[in-house]
Amino acid sequence: SATLTELSRHFVHARTLFEAFGIDEYLDMDKFDSDRPALLHDLNDPVPVELHSRFGLVFDGGTIEHIFDVRQVLSNIVAMLRPNGC
Repeated sequence: SATLTELSRHFVHARTLFEAFGIDEYLDMDKFDSDRPALLHDLNDPVPVELHSRFGLVFDGGTIEHIFDVRQVLSNIVAMLRPNGC
């Protein structure tokens, strides 16, 4: 049976995928530092004001179902989007 490391060699990192679409700024967010995210934050809590209206695109690749306070995470996403963001 293949290890996770062996299996992951067949996948493209999200940063690479977004760069292929012409997105030149990629910031990931996580509650835990183990994956060394650009932004360290628990989405169960309100995001800092400096992240408000910061992003034109917020992409959830499978995060919301792991967060207890769905209302707060959706509020955070809306807060982080610039006007007319996606």
